[in-house]
Amino acid sequence: MSRVSSSTITSPRLPISTLLSRTQPRVLVVAHRGSWKTAPENSLAAIEAAIELGVDIVEVDIQSTLDGVLLTLHDDTLERTTDGAGQLVCSTYAAVRQHRLREGAGAGATLLTEESMPLLTEVLEAARGRILLNLDIKTGDLADRVAEVVISVGMADQVIMKADIDSEADIQWAMSRRYFGRIAFMPKITARAGRFLQDLVRLDIVDVVLHCGDL
Repeated sequence: MSRVSSSTITSPRLPISTLLSRTQPRVLVVAHRGSWKTAPENSLAAIEAAIELGVDIVEVDIQSTLDGVLLTLHDDTLERTTDGAGQLVCSTYAAVRQHRLREGAGAGATLLTEESMPLLTEVLEAARGRILLNLDIKTGDLADRVAEVVISVGMADQVIMKADIDSEADIQWAMSRRYFGRIAFMPKITARAGRFLQDLVRLDIVDVVLHCGDL
């Protein structure tokens, strides 16, 4: 990944509603799961590397352990990105915290690092005042809990939350959340091949893509 020119960097202190406005002319750069070419995906090191590169937003995946601890992991299972095994949802925080993350995107015989899966709170603190966060909530039932943490630590103006939106019921679910209007929300849709525009219209997604309220 090449370095982004410092002249293009947008301060995370810029109101998120302005940064994500359709009138904002610049294309934003997002590091998906952090800068995983130089650090383990979804790790604090990957976030630091993304900040160093000068990207605008870093995306990380949020899940929960068996005992309800929120941390970063993309897959349902531990094998690809760590030296652990099994489902995260069946593992306690004390157990998964002992596992080491694999280099880059993991898999196979990828070397282990000294990094472990960071807590949501650790991710928020690492990004505070430095880069915007895009939190991919892997299961909808975690959305309210994640939002409560984001708001409680004063990071609502620096976070975009996203979740799957594939029906009118999903839209109503998103708009009924207590955090809707306090934290920017980004829907993930499944568009049918050759029917992308129709699916956007069908879901009336334009009104849901960004709702920042009085941020």
